[in-house]
Amino acid sequence: MADKIALFDLDRTITVQGTYTPFLLNVAIRRSPLRLLLLPLALFLMIGYKAKLFSRDRLKEFMLALLLGSISREALAPHVKRFVSHRLNHGARPGALKQIEECRAAGAKLVMATASFDFYADEFGRQLGFDHVIATKSSWSDQNHMRARIEGGNCYGPHKLVMVKEVFEAQGWSAEDTDFYSDDKSDIPTFEWAGQSYIINPKAKFEKRAKALGYPVLDWS
Repeated sequence: MADKIALFDLDRTITVQGTYTPFLLNVAIRRSPLRLLLLPLALFLMIGYKAKLFSRDRLKEFMLALLLGSISREALAPHVKRFVSHRLNHGARPGALKQIEECRAAGAKLVMATASFDFYADEFGRQLGFDHVIATKSSWSDQNHMRARIEGGNCYGPHKLVMVKEVFEAQGWSAEDTDFYSDDKSDIPTFEWAGQSYIINPKAKFEKRAKALGYPVLDWS
């Protein structure tokens, strides 16, 4: 019998809000509060991205350099554990946690596919008991200090599906046996690929489109 796969997005699917900027701010406040003086520059970076002066990948790298800088894995680890624990206890969708447990009880493989960086997405997966996490890969020096760089592309939009397919092929898993849960229109390529897809608490504009495409819309709030 083929493995049943439950594939979950993270931001605004399992969690109520996005995680990347809150994570960076959380670490900056505790580790280097003076970096918060650079927040006006972060706003200009976001405006530059909206104006299409640079890519989403570049924006993520700029924000990483601005608010986190060069930090060792050892120094980052306690911040990651604290942030993820707090977010799951106080910022997770109740319906998501229920669905995860139902999928686990049914014997499905639990897989996360997220644009979030692996250095904290992996911890979400660990604390939730996921079998596999597919995330944007971070870059580290030989001395285990973070570089403000994405390795291998942002796990977002069409590239998320590329990364998902690579893992599924290596594991011998099938799209037809996959239920995919996500909130965002950027995941349309993966919605179309999966055997069954569900739209979770979408924004109003995407909800209308999702219903037109025939995808079930679930309220996990």
